Amino acid sequence: MDVAIIKLRDPITDRPSFTLSIDRELLDEVVVFGYPPVPQSNDAYLVVNRGEVSSLVQDYDGQQMIVVSCLTRGGNSGGPVVNRRGKVIGLVSRSLYKRLAEGEECLNEGIGFAAAVPSEWLQDLVDGTI
Repeated sequence: MDVAIIKLRDPITDRPSFTLSIDRELLDEVVVFGYPPVPQSNDAYLVVNRGEVSSLVQDYDGQQMIVVSCLTRGGNSGGPVVNRRGKVIGLVSRSLYKRLAEGEECLNEGIGFAAAVPSEWLQDLVDGTI
């Protein structure tokens, strides 16, 4: 996992901010924020996609993972997964797809699904326990 935590000396208080929450259930509506490449554009743009919590699973390493049904691409990694109450329930960690061979991806088996690390992992990271 490659995540950067930036602590501001003088927090910006006149801007809204996200808070973490462990409040998530199957089929909860979510939005995913990120900066994936936009075709035919040279600039970075915020792209927001809507989806839902599809599953709560453990990966091969035993880590808890939230499966989100939402189109994600490179540039969404590290972006927040926000529930309809405006709380961050996770952080996009990767798209889910089936590999056919080294370097090939099967787009018709997994398009629109992403894995997110849960917010409690983020809280542990902020608290310095990870």
